[in-house]
Formats: sequence, structure tokens, C-alpha cells
Amino acid sequence: MTELVLTSNDWTVLRTQLLAGEAEACAILFTRQVTREDGQVRLLVREIDMPSPTDYTRRGRIEAELKPEVVARVTKRARRAGYGLVFVHSHPGSSSPVFSDVDDRGESQLSAFLAPRLSGVMHASMVISAGGVR
Repeated sequence: MTELVLTSNDWTVLRTQLLAGEAEACAILFTRQVTREDGQVRLLVREIDMPSPTDYTRRGRIEAELKPEVVARVTKRARRAGYGLVFVHSHPGSSSPVFSDVDDRGESQLSAFLAPRLSGVMHASMVISAGGVR
């Protein structure tokens, strides 16, 4: 299992920003990968990018899609710094979040885009709601 490690302040910022409104929202976490002596892989969050409202192609109660140039920008930044990326998005409501079929298709496309550009580092995706995180 891989652990995502972030400060309590970063967690508060992430929850506050992503769950603030009625529309889904996104964040990108820049991570440094470390492996402990016992083999446990940890992704340490180093920076958080909170996209602005103009960074979305679509954004509503049941959708959030970042513009391709935003994905390209954060990918280039990650490559230069040697970071991995964690793409986070919110789901409305208080139930425990689950990746939808639409989420899975989007994550698959994102993975195919990142693999050749950021090889050798681990990437992840996360969905958050008032009811938890997955």
C-alpha cells in the first residue's frame, strides 16, 4: 500500500477549498516519493496547486474538468522539479466518495498522458467529499 502524507494545515486547506461550494473542484498535489526501510512507499506532499475558476473547461455539481493547458503546465512543473502528481477532485454530499465510471475514464486518459512525461515517479488520484476520501 502507498501512503499519501500531508500536513494537517494542507489537509485543512484542501478540504476547505474543495468542499466550499456546490460545484466539484480540483486540486493538484506535487509529491516527492520516498521508500522506507520496510518497503512502504510514501508520497510526501510538497506543494498544492488550486486551479482558478478560469482553469476549468467544465465545472458543475457533477463534473469538473481542467483545461489541457493546465494539465500540461503542472506536468511540466513536476518534471522540472522531479515531483509526482496527485490529481484531487471533490464530490458533493456527505456520503463516502466513490470514483464514478466517468472519473475512471478520465483518470485512465490522465495516466496515459503522464506515463511517458513523468516516468519513474508515482502518480495518484483522489476524490474527496464531506463524508471522506478515497
